[in-house]
Amino acid sequence: MIKDITALILANGKSKRLRKEKAFININGTLLIDKITSELNELFDQIIIASTKTSLTNRFPQLGFVKDEFKDAGPLAGIHAGLKKAETDAVFVFACDMPDLNPHIILKQCEFFRQSGSDVLVPKHRDGLEPLHAIYTKRCLPNIETKLKSANFAVRSFFPDITLRYFDVKPEDIRCFRNINTNADLESEK
Repeated sequence: MIKDITALILANGKSKRLRKEKAFININGTLLIDKITSELNELFDQIIIASTKTSLTNRFPQLGFVKDEFKDAGPLAGIHAGLKKAETDAVFVFACDMPDLNPHIILKQCEFFRQSGSDVLVPKHRDGLEPLHAIYTKRCLPNIETKLKSANFAVRSFFPDITLRYFDVKPEDIRCFRNINTNADLESEK
């Protein structure tokens, strides 16, 4: 059980492309949010969901919830709110639309993070970076707040200002970062 890092699920997005609540997507008879929280509950001692949606707070009364201080500021606002609420120094951020989380990769990433001494640990693979499957520390809060106050909402916007390390991912493990953004993505699940 991971006790020194809090799992933070970002579930406050507007889902403009998919036009349905991503957390409540049904994949093979299971709601995506149920699948993700169940898997993370097996790994993490503490889970926070960044969302103000009553449908989620009612569904998971045992979990911690946090609302964005900066409205309409995207995932960066959720990361900011989660870091402020977490009792641990670090949060492992997960998007709520990732159906293929891999416990082995999550555990390896946590282990690498502990040894890295970094402020942020982001997975890196042949297709790019995965800032919504990354570990962030409270040391990032001042830099994140500066970006949010200046309306620079890109998650990567503060990376040049902190100690960033990359977690190299093998090509065969890239699938665990896949997310559901469009109806075509959803159709591929059937």
